[in-house]
Amino acid sequence: GDLVDLMKKFVEDTKNEVHEREGWPDSAYGVPKLGVTVLSRILAQQLDEKRGADRILLNACCPGWGSRTVEEGAETPVYLALLPPDATEPQGQLVFDKVVQT
Repeated sequence: GDLVDLMKKFVEDTKNEVHEREGWPDSAYGVPKLGVTVLSRILAQQLDEKRGADRILLNACCPGWGSRTVEEGAETPVYLALLPPDATEPQGQLVFDKVVQT
């Protein structure tokens, strides 16, 4: 709930053009991406608690930007989708170029 409230505040502050004054960065992409990343961490924790035996891994990933080809952009999502069934990590992370980001 707190994350949803925070994201709603960002949207409202941006609509009202006060987001920078309220301390938000001037990034229409970055803040929502951060929200999705945090939501992934929260959901991964809930999966571990409620369905740990199912060994479901949930992560956010960044396919990249700029002049990447479709194949290059697909590399990390495909890597995550094809992790072995016994993999235990990454879990609840942001992954870019097949590397967990801090």
